[in-house]
Amino acid sequence: MAQNDKDRSESSPSGLVILDQRGDLFNRVRQMDLGTAIWRTLRVPGANEILSQSIVLLVAVYDEPDWSAIWEIARRFPTIVAVHPTSAQDALRSLQAGAFGYIDRELPADAMRRGLLGALRGESIYGREVVGAWLRDGQGAARSNPEGAGRLTARQREIVALIARGATDKEIGATLGIRTATAQKHVANLLRRLGVPNRAAAVGLLWKDEAQSPG
Repeated sequence: MAQNDKDRSESSPSGLVILDQRGDLFNRVRQMDLGTAIWRTLRVPGANEILSQSIVLLVAVYDEPDWSAIWEIARRFPTIVAVHPTSAQDALRSLQAGAFGYIDRELPADAMRRGLLGALRGESIYGREVVGAWLRDGQGAARSNPEGAGRLTARQREIVALIARGATDKEIGATLGIRTATAQKHVANLLRRLGVPNRAAAVGLLWKDEAQSPG
């Protein structure tokens, strides 16, 4: 891991790791008041290098995205893909790869800060139109399990509702009166049951299910 942000808050429960070969995005983000630890790395960090279990990995992409590599990274960390310019097709590929979010690398500072703060709270950075496109896409339809959405328990639907409001695992646990680790297991089981890559897709699948329900 390289170039720790010396102004970070040591007491922050989460952190932002920026995979950035050039350093342009890192230099922008470190000027934002995110209230959390910020690191820059030149490679995908190993498990023993992560100081917090609540990190978000922001990947700066300057050329064509390597979606296979992003898929591998997103299996290990909540991952946000930062590119410029953005495209609807790449946003869909990002969601299919299991990334936590997809943003324009050159967003205005205020807009980027809002998005990153949301991600640090556990909110996926995708619009409804992207999730809807994923659900309409052939691969999305094949991977997801719409029947599973119809068989969710009341507790599982409550968890999806909390996710849609941007609740973190810790906040889900506090709301439901369970441990954070238990909440994490519930969320992981929910994603597997729905056959979706991440929280944004889970919420989108429930939106679709509710929209198609009679009455």
